[in-house]
Amino acid sequence: MEKILGYIKFYWFSLNIFLFKKLTNLSSRINYSYLLATLYNKRGTVLHEPLCKYQEAIKDFTKSLEVGEYGSNEGDYYFNRGLVYVDLNQHEEAIDDFSASIFEDKEDKIGYYHRAISYLATGMYKEAIEDLDKIIGKDPKKALIHYLREIGLKLEEKQKEEERKTIDTFIEKVQVFQEKMFGPILRQPLIPVKKKCQLRVNLLQEELDELKVGIKDKNIIAIADALCDLQYVLSGAIIEFGLGDKIPQLFNEVHRSNMSKFCDNQMLALKTQEKYQKEGVESYFKEVDGKFLVYRKKDDKLLKSINYSPADLSSVIQTEIIFPKS
Repeated sequence: MEKILGYIKFYWFSLNIFLFKKLTNLSSRINYSYLLATLYNKRGTVLHEPLCKYQEAIKDFTKSLEVGEYGSNEGDYYFNRGLVYVDLNQHEEAIDDFSASIFEDKEDKIGYYHRAISYLATGMYKEAIEDLDKIIGKDPKKALIHYLREIGLKLEEKQKEEERKTIDTFIEKVQVFQEKMFGPILRQPLIPVKKKCQLRVNLLQEELDELKVGIKDKNIIAIADALCDLQYVLSGAIIEFGLGDKIPQLFNEVHRSNMSKFCDNQMLALKTQEKYQKEGVESYFKEVDGKFLVYRKKDDKLLKSINYSPADLSSVIQTEIIFPKS
């Protein structure tokens, strides 16, 4: 313990000497930003382990990011701070920091591994599996990684089952109604005959028009009735097109894609702004619940993050679509 305390005193003494030299401008050739960031990082590492002074360590790693020059060991500072957040069980903050670290080094297997652990802890099983797959692809001999991946797969399936129950409530009830009208429902993606397709569009438009009237009349009962009818008709259309069994997965994939429009940290928000700036689009961003949203200035439209991932619906509908004979 005396040795550890000695390290702390050394780094503290070094910081004070460093700041004194900078203020007195004893040497113009020294890269002060890099040295100061390194000292804060080293002291933060000792404060984290074995001293377990988590908040002090976070402050030091944050200082490293603030004083360090852009692109200078930023990935290490984010990664080290992420490890502290894991010990504090603040996995959402840890994910943000590990993501920033990985952004600096796409080949960082350790970063993917630790982010996967935090994803598992927060119930983001699909994301955890994706990170573990990246590691397995680089080092297939890691038995622990395979083990964690299997856990992730089981947890993801459990999560999907819970989500499926909520969405299936509408589908199952409407299916009972439609089976009594039309008989057995085909459980495979299909395109109905033109007449049935047009009927579905007309039914949806009719209920949408009723919603517009309810809003215009400021009648909450009429609005509720129109929304329920819209959901009923929409569920009927889903069944009509043979997508009843696949809609939970399709919906989840669209949701995943939409969530990827947000930036996980300020650095990604700035990178996103740079991308749109090159396209001649002026933008601004703001933080909402730990996420950074980038908006187009002229009309406040939400812009997609540079990490945006489009919905891959074709991977869900991996079957031959049936077309009508007439």
